[in-house]
Amino acid sequence: MAGEISLEDQIAEVDRELQFRERVYPRWVNSKQPRLTLAGAQIHMERMRAVRASLVDLQRQRDSGQRALLPGD
Repeated sequence: MAGEISLEDQIAEVDRELQFRERVYPRWVNSKQPRLTLAGAQIHMERMRAVRASLVDLQRQRDSGQRALLPGD
């Protein structure tokens, strides 16, 4: 794919992924042969929510004209 992927599209993709995980992780954790532990599922969800929060912060900063600050800046 050519060109930059917009923040809006990145956020939409993260939202789609979060919805997918919310749907499948319970089955993966609760199956007879779990593909994922509950702790693993929780940390994966936490990380993805953090990604979403970072993208939304960048979007707000962009829309308000502020300099985008990433963790560690």
